[in-house]
This record gives sequence, structure tokens and C-alpha cells, in this order.
Amino acid sequence: MLPQYLPSLQISATVYVGGYIARVVSEKMNCENCLAVCTKPVNNQPLLQFSRCQDRGGLLYPSDQLLFALDTLRAFADSALKNNPTLQKPLYELTKCTVPALCPSRLLKCRSDDSHEQTG
Repeated sequence: MLPQYLPSLQISATVYVGGYIARVVSEKMNCENCLAVCTKPVNNQPLLQFSRCQDRGGLLYPSDQLLFALDTLRAFADSALKNNPTLQKPLYELTKCTVPALCPSRLLKCRSDDSHEQTG
């Protein structure tokens, strides 16, 4: 039986990229609290269907908070690039706008002492 909601390719790609980001956090941050903020256990959510099919035992699954942040960033980038198609250095310009907005957010804040966090 098919799930009632099949995620779009765009959402599936966002979930997959979120899993990659969670893997980078796992390998580079050495902080269980950061990893807990960025990941969640695999489940049967249709949203994770593509990633589950690709999983050979090593994928991490992004938390709802991380997915929300990534989808918001994706929507911002889509809108900004649509409204400014000739934007010079788009990655630099979009990063310049988004990093200062995302860093103070409590959405992906580590629950430990924050001494290892980097800003901007």
C-alpha cells in the first residue's frame, strides 16, 4: 500500500542533504548534544522514504528542526534567485544574509555550554 503523502523530489533531496549535514556534525563536532539537535532515529515517515531506500546502514536522518531550517533556507534562496537572477556571487550574497539570521536562532542551538559553537 502506498503512503497517502509522497514527498516531492525537492523535499526528498532536502532530507538527504540534511542527513549529510548531520553526518558532518557527527564527524566534526564531537558533541552528542549537537548531534541530538540535528538527528532523529529512522522511522516510517514518508518524508524519509528516499533516504531509507538509499541507506546501506550508515545514513543519519535529520531532525525536524534541521529540516525546517534547510527548507526555509531553500525557499529563501529560490525566492532571492528568482527575484535577482543576475545576482553577482550568489552563494556569497545569500550566505551573507542567512548566516547572521540563523546563528542567533534557538532552533538548532546546542544544549551544552556553547563553547564550541562558531558564528558568522
